[in-house]
Amino acid sequence: GKDEGRPRVRECAIRDWPKCLMRGVTNYWMPGLLEYALFSKMSAVSTMLLRTENGVAEYTLAPLDRERMRIIGERFRAFGIDLYGNTRGMAMRPLVPLSSERTWKNHLAWARFQASCGIGLTFELDDERFPLHPLDLKAAGSGANLDAKYLTRLHREVKKDFPAHKTAFCPPFYWGPDSKPNYPEEREPDLKSLGEFLDKEISVGWSGASVKSDCMKESEVEWEKNLIGRKPVIAHNGDCIGRHHFIEYGADPTGFKESHCSNILDLVDGFFQNTSRYQESPEVWSSMEWCWNPDAHDATTAVRRTDEQLEGPGVYEILRDATPALAYFDKYKFGQPHSELFMEDPDDLSRKLAVAEIAWSNVLKIAKNDGLFVGDFDRFGLRFARNIVEYRRNPPEWLVKQHEAAMAATSFAEKEAGFDKAAGDQFLPAAAMSGGKYYEGIEDWTKRGKRNVKYVANGTTLSGSFECDPFPPKRPPKVVICARSARVEPPVIEVEVNGRVVFKDLAFKAYYFTNLEFELPFDALARNNKLVIRPVPTPDGDSKPFPIVHYVVIRR
Repeated sequence: GKDEGRPRVRECAIRDWPKCLMRGVTNYWMPGLLEYALFSKMSAVSTMLLRTENGVAEYTLAPLDRERMRIIGERFRAFGIDLYGNTRGMAMRPLVPLSSERTWKNHLAWARFQASCGIGLTFELDDERFPLHPLDLKAAGSGANLDAKYLTRLHREVKKDFPAHKTAFCPPFYWGPDSKPNYPEEREPDLKSLGEFLDKEISVGWSGASVKSDCMKESEVEWEKNLIGRKPVIAHNGDCIGRHHFIEYGADPTGFKESHCSNILDLVDGFFQNTSRYQESPEVWSSMEWCWNPDAHDATTAVRRTDEQLEGPGVYEILRDATPALAYFDKYKFGQPHSELFMEDPDDLSRKLAVAEIAWSNVLKIAKNDGLFVGDFDRFGLRFARNIVEYRRNPPEWLVKQHEAAMAATSFAEKEAGFDKAAGDQFLPAAAMSGGKYYEGIEDWTKRGKRNVKYVANGTTLSGSFECDPFPPKRPPKVVICARSARVEPPVIEVEVNGRVVFKDLAFKAYYFTNLEFELPFDALARNNKLVIRPVPTPDGDSKPFPIVHYVVIRR
């Protein structure tokens, strides 16, 4: 601008560079989506570069295939994106002995070929490493005595001729400290072997405290770092919200910023979002924006921007407004019914489905890519909802019997809560109550048997109805709630009858199902009563702990 006739330049500072230098996607990425990677600000991609048949990759390449990989490597290098080709199907499917000289020669030849194309190596031993191949067990005794040493040798041998070569490793124990593994080997010794024997240049993938983590805390990262001897690279398996069975419906804001500790990107060496479908694009792009500038990241804005870039203006708003109706069906995992379905109003279910179906038809009218990038709304969401609507209107015999069995499964309540049907007691199995998240076959440390339960997390409720007949009752009935805590700490729960809070306090233990029993006040009762159970969030809004409910008994 000009001031008093003289040209002036305003002093300013512009900052636009990434907080997280290594950020991208893994595992089933199409190498042709280079433009997509550029527009979403990725710096790295780890993927299957080979064709597969029946889940097994073909590593004997024709000259045309080899040329294709060289071209792919050149294109990614030209734009400064690190490309890694993984070994899924080469080390585990089928499982091969790492102690074999033949395996070593095959892996070395393949890693050298990828390096010659400018492509790094992702070595995967994540889900099918155990039990070890008999030859490995005989040669090393455990994976901790073999895997890290093997990969270090492979990495260093390739770097002799290709100094820029990079290696990433997904170990068998890629999560912790939560969710105990069911493997014949121990997690901590295996991870410690990485700190002791794995070359420090090799990055190590970690999915958080659980396989699908809904949050990441500094203490959890430090636990992993101290074991593996380096900062981990996040290989994320969720959006930190977990809605719709970890499936995105196109307009769902992600939760990376809210659920991770604020300094998470200082504690790790990189971030990869696990992806398998085009339809996960809003989740992926949002995570990349968060990695670029976590302080300025807004999940809603990021998802809207993604939808507009990939499908055009208006698509986001249509999906956003219809998602609550479709999300109502989330309580039925992958569209499979359980006893709660018999409490549903079939007309209400049909209305919710109609809202979602109309929305999708409107999306198809304006989406420039035919809804491909937000298509899980239809591919999964609508399909699940249609299943539930049909099950409710025409319940098959097996479902009717399942419901009858749930209502009659009073053996736990008889032994633990003194349930007596002949005395007029009423039994409300959590599986048949409204709300919560259904899980089948949960056990506890009492080993009394498997229980069908409902997880009642923060922001959700569990409700059911009971009668007082005759009314008014001769004496106040008692309510008995059988539950356990989802975490070590006991949750604070609130119990409401007909809109009045009748209990609010700490309740239930971890690991064991126990009973909470109290008397209901006369003046809170009616002939027909509604009972609601909800967890009370901690002051910081943490969703844990919360109750896992098995049943409720109204005892006369």
